[in-house]
Amino acid sequence: MRILALVLLTGALVVPAGAASAFEASVLEASVFEAEDGARQGVEVYSAVPGYSGSGYVGGFDAADDQVTMTVQSAGGLFDLTLRYRSPYGAKKTSLLLNGTPIGDVDLPGTDAFTDVAAGRVLLNPGANTITVRSNWGYYDIDAIRLTDAPAPPPHHVSGVPVNPSATPAARGLLGYLATHYGRDLLSGQQDMAGIQWLEQNVGRAPAIAGLDLMDYSPSRVERGATSHAVDEALAWDARGGITTLVWHWNAPSGLIDQPGREWWRGFYTDATTFDLATALANPSGDDYRLLLRDIDAIAVQLQRLQQAGVPVLWRPLHEAEGGWFWWGAKGPGPAKELYRLMYDRLVHHHGLNNLIWVWNSVSPEWYPGDDVVDVLSYDSYPQAGDHGSVSGTYDRLKSLGQDRKLVALGEVGAIPDPVLTQAYRADWSWFVTWGGEFLTGGQHNSLDFLRRVYADPAVITLDELGDFKHQPGPISAPGSKCVDVAGANPASGTPIILWHCIGGAAQTWTVHNDRTLRAMGKCLDLIATAATDWGVRNGTEVQLWDCWGGPMQQWVQQPNGSLRNPNSGRCLDAPNGNTTPGTRLRIWDCNGSPAQSFHTP
Repeated sequence: MRILALVLLTGALVVPAGAASAFEASVLEASVFEAEDGARQGVEVYSAVPGYSGSGYVGGFDAADDQVTMTVQSAGGLFDLTLRYRSPYGAKKTSLLLNGTPIGDVDLPGTDAFTDVAAGRVLLNPGANTITVRSNWGYYDIDAIRLTDAPAPPPHHVSGVPVNPSATPAARGLLGYLATHYGRDLLSGQQDMAGIQWLEQNVGRAPAIAGLDLMDYSPSRVERGATSHAVDEALAWDARGGITTLVWHWNAPSGLIDQPGREWWRGFYTDATTFDLATALANPSGDDYRLLLRDIDAIAVQLQRLQQAGVPVLWRPLHEAEGGWFWWGAKGPGPAKELYRLMYDRLVHHHGLNNLIWVWNSVSPEWYPGDDVVDVLSYDSYPQAGDHGSVSGTYDRLKSLGQDRKLVALGEVGAIPDPVLTQAYRADWSWFVTWGGEFLTGGQHNSLDFLRRVYADPAVITLDELGDFKHQPGPISAPGSKCVDVAGANPASGTPIILWHCIGGAAQTWTVHNDRTLRAMGKCLDLIATAATDWGVRNGTEVQLWDCWGGPMQQWVQQPNGSLRNPNSGRCLDAPNGNTTPGTRLRIWDCNGSPAQSFHTP
């Protein structure tokens, strides 16, 4: 959770009565609406600064209720909204209302010249609508708004394949599950087990995702007596069949001020520590760099516990870096990105943590660490209390940042976006996690009636609807653009495993299980033992379908180069002599990384 809520335009709070479908074409009588023609309250029309459109611009936003309201005649429908403004006194924020209802805030980057900022979407009624710009931070000028038809988006291009090629089957299954539901369903989430218990008692349902914090595993907190049960809670939640997402309020490794208002336990805040990330990263042989590694290594110990238990994690480190209120973002985008990549390398390559789905949590392109280390893009949304808009403006920015090849999620929310509006505004958030305390139970950010409606919405997935997200069935791709196939779709033990044209069906639908078995038609991919002492370790040993027993002849591990290795024999699944003719029986052979050993599990 952050100190300030820097939120872009959300969607409308409610779907306007009689509004046209979001997917119907709409026609405006005009596309640009001048602020100087609007109804003004506490503001004036000016023309001293050049670059405006129309006959002038509106300024004097210096009181909380200062505003200008423009009337829009529309045939109804969904529109992209652009705000033309200037903000000569640095970055500001404005609030918007649609037909008198707050629809969120818009960030206005500092600029001396009039410029445009994308402000999300609005769903208009047929006929007259009002769009109001209200002061908020104030001290900016408003020239005009522009509305354009929001085109129907093309299909998403999200693959659901983790950036870590060694990701565990459970991690691959989780990301694949999320990708399958992306654009269709919204997974519910709640921070902290106390919040989940409250939901079960008052709403009658549990969320699909539990959010937990590794904060008290930070070494600078542990040395002051802090303890945590977050990993134990994650293990228990996994046993219930739920998804776990982890954040880390990382107490600074050193330099804790520890004075009133800046206590040691606030050590993740920029104002509570003198720790300088840029200086630490600039000296890899220095003490502060060593302390960074010490802290990451301490968290790795906890993440290893989850990996050993087969628990995949939606891992969201260095959250809200762009805001600057946490020390990892205080020195700007360069050090934050460098630290993220250092953490990725340390956890994945040094500690072998392959159960993590990597979630980045800033919006600006200059803060993005790169496609090769990010699985999911996310945003933490804290609009005004009771504003259940779709957060469509931010969704679009994140979708563009990942070129629509990354999932987009709400890492934290104060007020939950209305699932009716997220669909109407085409804001295809993958999941949300509501923050605890007053955001959940206070009644102002989310009323009990609203929570019950959200958790009963057909498009919202709850714990009881989640199903098996770790083991996503699918084909095993094979050499020659073929698929691994159970010959003749015969489920009997002893049936040969062959190459065949990829035609789908049960004979080509495999599931990777946590016990390292590959399963199809209720049985396992198995090595044929040619003698009592053989155990299928020789070059040329063929594979078959057999009753699952999880022994060494049924163990398969996906390698980074795409091969499937049997650890007991040390050999890889192989198409004999590179033969990719349909019907070719598969075997094991010395691992050589050749095209004949290129097999990719679902």
